[in-house]
Amino acid sequence: MNNRSADRLPILGDVHGEIMVYEPLHVKELGPGGATIETRFPLQLDSLHDLRLTLGDTSVVVKGRVQHDDFSGGMRITADELMELAEVRSHYARALRLSINGQADSAKLKAILAPYAGGKCAVSIRYRNAGGECDIRLPDSYRVKVSEPLLASLNDWLAEPNVEVVY
Repeated sequence: MNNRSADRLPILGDVHGEIMVYEPLHVKELGPGGATIETRFPLQLDSLHDLRLTLGDTSVVVKGRVQHDDFSGGMRITADELMELAEVRSHYARALRLSINGQADSAKLKAILAPYAGGKCAVSIRYRNAGGECDIRLPDSYRVKVSEPLLASLNDWLAEPNVEVVY
């Protein structure tokens, strides 16, 4: 099947996009044959870009290369890699830094982290007193898969400023 001749699909809801250099990007059409976008940011042939597209509650990151499109005479971005934003966060997160001063409860921490165990992201506790501060990294058995539900649980318990994903 030639994807370029496929019917365009109307999108119900907001579709937002941005090039990671934070220039505006407007998605005009999105369908099985591709997407039509507009941007004031000049796209150079053979340049690489990371684009974040959001549809409702779902965000995806597209890593792609700008190429000449013989069909339309314009330019196109060919996706080399496509990941949901949650997958990007989980893939690139190096550490989850938690400030727990005054709320230390090891049983509660273990219970919150347990469903997300087995990931690549290390967990560290930020310890602070009058003499200074340091990060104490938990053993590898506490490594987690960073996800929105995990962050929401930690934010509910510790408050958002005390939960930091380090990339």
